[in-house]
Amino acid sequence: MFKFNTQLQEKLLLYKQLTQKLIDCLEKEQLENMDDYVAGRQKVILSIEDLSFTQEEFREICKDIDLVKYEETLTKLMVYKRNEAKQEMDKMKIKNNANKNYSKNSMINRGFFNTKI
Repeated sequence: MFKFNTQLQEKLLLYKQLTQKLIDCLEKEQLENMDDYVAGRQKVILSIEDLSFTQEEFREICKDIDLVKYEETLTKLMVYKRNEAKQEMDKMKIKNNANKNYSKNSMINRGFFNTKI
């Protein structure tokens, strides 16, 4: 049985919790709360860098707490939400262009109605 570095394990568990909260925020579209969780994850990463551990310990703890699955879920969800937002922006851009063209054409056609026959 592998003896885990308890400090490292605690930090990685906190990182996992923050990752889960980020996933929840994305799923519920509560984007205003995400900054705090991202900052919290960054603090945890910095505090992990100060610890002494081996790559083997790190891998075993990550495997034990299933951290990779959460990271993959977060990444996939972020890509999906980004693409969704991009599609929405493209739709808005098309609508804006149509509105501009309609406005220009209506201004040009107004002169037609004002001319006397």
